[in-house]
Amino acid sequence: MSRRAQAPVTQRGWVWYFVTLLLLMSASVVAAAPKPKVDPKLAERYRALSASIDPSSIHQTIQTLSSYPSRVVGYPGADAAAAYVKHQFEAAGLENVHEEPLIGGVTVPMVRHPGTLEVNGRTFPIHPLWPNLVRTSQVPRDGLRAPLIYAGGGSLKEFNGRDVLNSIVLEEFNSSSNWLNAPRLGAKAVIFIEPDQTTRGEAESKFLSIPVAVPRFWISKRDAATLTAELARPDTPTAILKCDMQWESRPASNIIGQITGTGDPKMPGMKTRSSSSKRTTMPCRSSPTWRPARKARVGSRPSWSWRRRSRSFRPNGPCG
Repeated sequence: MSRRAQAPVTQRGWVWYFVTLLLLMSASVVAAAPKPKVDPKLAERYRALSASIDPSSIHQTIQTLSSYPSRVVGYPGADAAAAYVKHQFEAAGLENVHEEPLIGGVTVPMVRHPGTLEVNGRTFPIHPLWPNLVRTSQVPRDGLRAPLIYAGGGSLKEFNGRDVLNSIVLEEFNSSSNWLNAPRLGAKAVIFIEPDQTTRGEAESKFLSIPVAVPRFWISKRDAATLTAELARPDTPTAILKCDMQWESRPASNIIGQITGTGDPKMPGMKTRSSSSKRTTMPCRSSPTWRPARKARVGSRPSWSWRRRSRSFRPNGPCG
């Protein structure tokens, strides 16, 4: 190979050498930069504050708030959660603890009568999911009468040989966005079966940001086992689905508490507020509890899953 052919390679080598040298020099400058000074008194206050945090108390608070049937505004659990938060503010020593009503209240989807599914003379409780934007899981006053079919995970191949048009489809909750295949094929409603565990992404995929008129419901795994046995018979049963879910304006408020400052300009007083309500997969039922499915490693993102609670509850509201 001639010297002329080798010249470009040598030039590129020098370029990479200088780039690497500059990067190493800049990294050493950053590493040698002095750390910002922290007021020792302020640092001590932060250490004392972090030492005062009781993990068991945080766990108890989460358990208490998640035990209410629903914390959506307008349901009994929201009022109970608000009273709990107010009591905790007072117990923590906050001053001037009070409720601050929201002007005009909040418009929320209210389940006026429990949802039911009647099949072959047996009635099963079902629970409507969060609306598709403004479209709730409302059905005709006399109920929705249609054939009931089972479609497993909701994939297209699982609808092979089934008459989907104008039917009610029973399928697994962990179906991702495959559940949309049912309404695309003409189904009138979808009922999801309670899973052993799921993810937040699965739950959020079950309601849309556009007002698609597809009523969606949740049924317990125990009741679904009975239904799937019925659906294994040769004849497709006819089901009657009933639910009254409409938007209503309900009063709501924030809980306000005040912490008086110490006079130190670096530690001014402050006000804190809390809203005890929340959005949930089913407005009239408590949401799943999301927990790490595995231990998170440094630098990794933990995956979250839901596991069924061992204890049950009996809502006092209209959800049954």
